[in-house]
Amino acid sequence: MAYRKYKRKDEDGLSAEDRALEKFADIMIEKIKDMDKADWKMPWFPAGVHPARNLDGREYNDFNQVMLMFLQQSMGWKTSRYATFDRIRYMNYERDSSGMFVRQKDKDGKDIPDVHVKSGEKSIPVYLYLKFAVHLETNEKIDFDDYKDLSRSEQEKYRLGTYFRIYNVFNLDQTNMKEVRPDLYEKFATEFEDKLPEKLSEANLPEMDALLDKGLWVCPITQVVGPDAYYRPSTDEIVLPSKELFFKDEQFYGTALHEMAHSTGARNRTDRPMGGIFGSPEYAREELVAELSSALLCSKMGFSKDVESEIQTQSANYLKSWLGSLQDDTNYIKSVLSDVRRASSFIGDRLGLIGERLDRDGHEADFSDIIEEDKLSRESLLHPSSEKTGGNSLQSSTKEWLEGTVPGLEDHTVNDVLNEVNEMEEEVALMKMRQADRFNAELSPMLRQYAEFKRLRPLLTPIFHVSGGYETYQDDARRISSVLGLTLQKSKVPGPDGNPAVFVTFPDGDLESHKKSLLDNGIPLALLEDLNFGKRDGASEGSEHYKGNGEIFIQAQADEQQRGGGMHR
Repeated sequence: MAYRKYKRKDEDGLSAEDRALEKFADIMIEKIKDMDKADWKMPWFPAGVHPARNLDGREYNDFNQVMLMFLQQSMGWKTSRYATFDRIRYMNYERDSSGMFVRQKDKDGKDIPDVHVKSGEKSIPVYLYLKFAVHLETNEKIDFDDYKDLSRSEQEKYRLGTYFRIYNVFNLDQTNMKEVRPDLYEKFATEFEDKLPEKLSEANLPEMDALLDKGLWVCPITQVVGPDAYYRPSTDEIVLPSKELFFKDEQFYGTALHEMAHSTGARNRTDRPMGGIFGSPEYAREELVAELSSALLCSKMGFSKDVESEIQTQSANYLKSWLGSLQDDTNYIKSVLSDVRRASSFIGDRLGLIGERLDRDGHEADFSDIIEEDKLSRESLLHPSSEKTGGNSLQSSTKEWLEGTVPGLEDHTVNDVLNEVNEMEEEVALMKMRQADRFNAELSPMLRQYAEFKRLRPLLTPIFHVSGGYETYQDDARRISSVLGLTLQKSKVPGPDGNPAVFVTFPDGDLESHKKSLLDNGIPLALLEDLNFGKRDGASEGSEHYKGNGEIFIQAQADEQQRGGGMHR
């Protein structure tokens, strides 16, 4: 089946993605309002709502899971199974010995009753994420299946990207299955009943217990006798109240997963925007990502997660921020759900790896390789300049001076000072590297072009036209990923700061809608084709053209900033 590269729009002017995002935003708004009416005492996913699957038993990706599970709860559906219109129709058929589809028969040789979608039922959009690969030098794009067939050395010449297609599905409760095939319906409606634990114990969550007991998470998790739970980005560590301080094991695991979700946003993990002070929209957005990620993981483990106490006590602030963002920009829900998908998948992959080794080798399984890899990764996160500057000499000398000048200082006081010194040293080193390496010969041609353009026009966001799509890099990629919910990719080649370059990419057909969303968010764009940056004579300031290489789009506010004002980042 051939798919169009452009977005088909209906009479109302909305594309399939626009309508899907509007529906997702409406679902999320109603869910948050319901939570507020219940004084935030109800779980995000209550008992009886389970991870959504298709008829073959495959779980939908976590982007779709959140919406499908919210919808199942609000509609009162008993099943967690979904299928397209055609897939439901083909439930009435089977293949004969020649491979042809024929109507299914009952034991008496009669056609089985026809299962179909009920009249008037509305379909639900789901996103199917697909991968492709682009050659680092030629920009040639190939299918992911072809990429998998390449040798390891050949694969290193490509970078991976993702795009999505939208399909429409129905819950089985939207069909007449309950009436015409009651036995089959009952099988789907009760499939989780014998899997729900009466009470959690170590036997229920061996992967989580091993992760906590053996130190198998990507950053340290310390349990203390105290009420606070938090993730501290500056030191990359999680602090949790001791398990014994929780009334229920579910609360402990849910809180642990919430803080673990926060930690996935670090630069060398999913590279999620983590800024924002308490009470800001950025802070509230990060809390929503962590809450939905942890709630989704808890549901997959077989129990419901209560809302974190901080959100209960500050619900008015979060409610205002979340509802305002959802109502003002439908891309907000796409951005949040994309980060939920990445965070929950990151945690799920680690728990899956631990589970495989426990199944194979038991409690004495060897995890030393994981621990060592996490140690090196965390070291590069906390000390990105140590390799280039010969270690933390400033930190070492500061510690010696403190201990020699002010004897008797408690360890935690010394460590607090050293953390501040470390952060300053990182900022200075990164600044020096950016200045020295901006045009380093190791940069790829596209990154060199990006760096040169940013030097000339730092307030513009360049988007480069490559084979079959558009892409941009570094901080601009992070901003666009946050606004549009696109996957932030890591390249094998270094960026101007010496770390792996990051980028986002999207297909040609999404240009117009993405351009509108970015401009609406005050992001001035430059669409570029090649290395020529000379301004064409007579071009207007609001729509500048460059020789053969593209066009700049600047809204009035951004245009004013480009001429001399500042831009808030």
